[in-house]
Amino acid sequence: MIYIDIYIEDPFLHNETLTYHHDEFLASGVRVWVDVRNSRRIGFVKESHNRVVDFETKAIEEVIDQEPIINDELLELGHWMAKTTLNPIIRCFQAILPNQLRPSSSSQQKQMVIMLKVKDASLASTKKQQEALEGIGNGMSLTMANKQFKSIVSTLEKKGAIERFEEEKVYVPKTIEIKESSLQLTSNQQSVLKQIDLSSTTPYLLHGITGSGKTEIYLQVASEVLALRKQVLVLVPEISLTPQMIFRFQQRFGQDIGIYHSGLNAQEKYEQYVRVQKEEVSIVVGTRSAVFLPFHNLGLIVMDEEHDDSFKQESTPFYHARDIALRRSKVHQCPLILGSASPSLESYARAYKGVYQLLELPHRINNSLPQIHLIDTSSSLRNLNYEPVSRQLISALNDNLRQNQQSMLLLNRRSYAPVMKCGHCGHVLMCPHCDTTLAYHKEDNVYRCHTCDYASHQRQCLECGHEVLEMKGLGTQRLEEIIQRSLPTARITRMDRDTTQRKNAHQKLLDEFNDQKKDILIGTQMIAKGLDNPNVTCVGILSPDSALLHEDFSSAERVFALILQASGRAGRHQLEGHVYIQTFNPDHYAIKYALKQDYKSFFNHEMKYRHMGQYPPYSYLIEIIFSHKNEESLNEIVQKYQLQLMECSNFTTLGPASLRKRQQKLRSRIILKGKDLEDMTSTLNSIHQQNIRDLKGVNITINVNPNSIAS
Repeated sequence: MIYIDIYIEDPFLHNETLTYHHDEFLASGVRVWVDVRNSRRIGFVKESHNRVVDFETKAIEEVIDQEPIINDELLELGHWMAKTTLNPIIRCFQAILPNQLRPSSSSQQKQMVIMLKVKDASLASTKKQQEALEGIGNGMSLTMANKQFKSIVSTLEKKGAIERFEEEKVYVPKTIEIKESSLQLTSNQQSVLKQIDLSSTTPYLLHGITGSGKTEIYLQVASEVLALRKQVLVLVPEISLTPQMIFRFQQRFGQDIGIYHSGLNAQEKYEQYVRVQKEEVSIVVGTRSAVFLPFHNLGLIVMDEEHDDSFKQESTPFYHARDIALRRSKVHQCPLILGSASPSLESYARAYKGVYQLLELPHRINNSLPQIHLIDTSSSLRNLNYEPVSRQLISALNDNLRQNQQSMLLLNRRSYAPVMKCGHCGHVLMCPHCDTTLAYHKEDNVYRCHTCDYASHQRQCLECGHEVLEMKGLGTQRLEEIIQRSLPTARITRMDRDTTQRKNAHQKLLDEFNDQKKDILIGTQMIAKGLDNPNVTCVGILSPDSALLHEDFSSAERVFALILQASGRAGRHQLEGHVYIQTFNPDHYAIKYALKQDYKSFFNHEMKYRHMGQYPPYSYLIEIIFSHKNEESLNEIVQKYQLQLMECSNFTTLGPASLRKRQQKLRSRIILKGKDLEDMTSTLNSIHQQNIRDLKGVNITINVNPNSIAS
């Protein structure tokens, strides 16, 4: 008898397998239907063997796949992810595969097209029927036929002259005219290129200030890789950055570029996945999930804006795209280039130690850095004459309008007003499911929770019944209204999560702005990175210091990077740029160093702070979050984990601490801090395995190396 070990998503199993029997060996990576506690479930084959087992096994009910749906490299990657991140292995495979191929899906959906085939040409009795047969003989599909032609097809079918059949839709790559040749490199760029070895697996950290020509380095290295007939993967942190990166690569290489991000529907993702698998595409630009595509011949991985938090998935399965990219670059023996104007402290520290090779582009190519203007709003707040948008910034925007130049305003807070407060009793409107304030969205006239998306149309205070609700704080919707009222002739567009829900919305908004159909672009952090518009000469950054209010070890780094990146959007070409930073906290070191565009001084200052608290990169963190509706059940499990973890002396156990309620569930958190990550994960995994069958319904999520530990 042949035994099959199978992974199944089950709260009692974590990364253990169940054993079934079958009449033949099944390859690893094949999906099957099995019975689990009288429930029919889809499983994922780990291995087949004929080792004797001392327990009774059930038979596999049905084999779904004739061949593995995941190659050996990605299969091993899934096991490695599960081991190093303590995620359930089934969730790792779900992250790796597109929807149609995931273990939870029972079928591979292929897009089919109806084709026509000549069966008996002698039955065509008219000239039009004979012309139709000629077209069909050249490989015509039914979808290509017009209304009149379909009528002739129907007649020929009835006569038996032709027949129809289905075949899988084949993607035909498009080509575009090459508009751009290689640019003249600066001496700094030439020096950087000479240091990149295509056979090296030592990661390269490309630290270049905004506008220094990092993208040109990516293009030059990609050109060398493509000449070797290898594939290139370019990762960007936001969907909004994919169109511009694709455009640059298309201009240079004149070929169709693969694209992979969450804005594609399930079928489009599957098609892109198959194209990469069949090596029908040489270059792919995508966001975080593109790091899992099934490349067979990968020659280069580029991770642009490598510092960005968006590269870390902060839900199960938790992972950082940089870690996956590092792993895959070693497997494929290809270079990984991590590019940023404000590298993450972890990456720069690794370069400082020699783990990464540091490459630097310290100068802008086309122009000097923009002039920075600091607008201190702390005094106006104390004197109770605070204006959400300062007169100085309004004046600068007006000057830009008169000169037919464009402006960008960054406020990293969507909605009209983030807080609604009763003017009668002072009660703040809160989400009934989460300990989160309800933000007012004026366009929909609704109060919305930004945690669970709960929406309320309630107009009265829930505490006292009065309808005197006051708006507190500033969101992008209100900012747009203020600017439009101050500059009535300005053509304004807004780019935040609310305006980019629809497919291709990012592209449409950016096209309008880049084509100078809009004068001012208002947005959240998605507009701070990578955008290159030669007519943008004024950038306003409002309240970047709001992130400093969060008690989090990485808040200063986040503020510094946001200001540095957003400032880099102004004056990138021939026109002089101006940046206005409106802040309540002008003396904070993150803002001071950002004003000077001085990354190295900020790095040195921040590393002293991190060393004092033994925060990353001086330690590793693991965040364990427990959630349940019942407080007694929650506390029982949390205390059990706490006691077992505190027996370990190789790392520090912090907590437990209560977190804000989320989606009607109480939450508690324990944080592990230590020097030996392998020891930390191994110990926690052992404790988790001991307790997993007795959690009393308490949900546990484990996040290895979280970007943030704010509650």
